Amino acid sequence: MGIIGIFLFLTIMAIQGLLIPIPSEIILIATGMIWVWFIGGLMGIIGSMIAGLLCFYISKLFVRCAVQK
Repeated sequence: MGIIGIFLFLTIMAIQGLLIPIPSEIILIATGMIWVWFIGGLMGIIGSMIAGLLCFYISKLFVRCAVQK
């Protein structure tokens, strides 16, 4: 699993944070099995931060538009 696997994991984490209400632990355990636990943990932190940032900016955009109207 090269660079494509890393981008696929980060995409799955972002989708999981935005659309699908599944626990991220399931995805993180799979990541720990595929890569070493340290690298999987770092990618889990980065993926969670990306998902959190996407949720923040999407909600900021839509709530601001709704409140201003």
